[in-house]
Amino acid sequence: MAPQPLSRVKRDASFHWGTGVLTPYPHLCCIITETISFGSQVEFNWSAILVHLLQSDARTGMAMYEALSGGEGRRAALEGAAKVALSIEDFRLFKAVEKALAPARNVRNRFAHHVWGATDEIPDALLLIDPQCLRQLELEQAFVLRTPPDENRSLIIVWKERDLIAARDSNQESCVILGILGDALAAQSIKRPYIDEVSRQKLISYPAIAQALAKLTKQQKAETPNKLS
Repeated sequence: MAPQPLSRVKRDASFHWGTGVLTPYPHLCCIITETISFGSQVEFNWSAILVHLLQSDARTGMAMYEALSGGEGRRAALEGAAKVALSIEDFRLFKAVEKALAPARNVRNRFAHHVWGATDEIPDALLLIDPQCLRQLELEQAFVLRTPPDENRSLIIVWKERDLIAARDSNQESCVILGILGDALAAQSIKRPYIDEVSRQKLISYPAIAQALAKLTKQQKAETPNKLS
């Protein structure tokens, strides 16, 4: 079961957030940190893939990637480079990989940029709070147990240990997948990079990638039936 909103788990629970709120949960904090760390490795792997797609030196390609503002700009640059550099078939697989890894990336971003909290009424979990939830509350009372307006409870997500582990493992798997894709693109010495058959089979052995690829293939064939194989 995916992490649930506080409104579903314990609607009337009070909670707290702020400096020191995570101190009593060292084991859970370690999992959160690992998730964020794997997410950073994923970003590095994407920058390396851009280098391979552009067939540029590493310093230039990675500097360009880092200079782009925000995740959307980076995704757009990667997609643009892949669309030019790869064959239609390989580009579809590239897009399938990106789509399959997006949920893990989104979770990592929320872990890094949302607010962590806790409630004594759910002692085996942490709360991940969308900052929008806190805008109506007085920040100077951040350490006081508070009961937010009911309409904000859907913005507070309960993360139990099993959910945190799943998020960490998903981001770790993303690193492995991008390693496969990056190695495939880096290994080619011809003018146009491509994904070899062995790497292709490794990538589509992941169910999320296979499902995304099937959906993209069906969609693109329906849009341009005479151009796509």
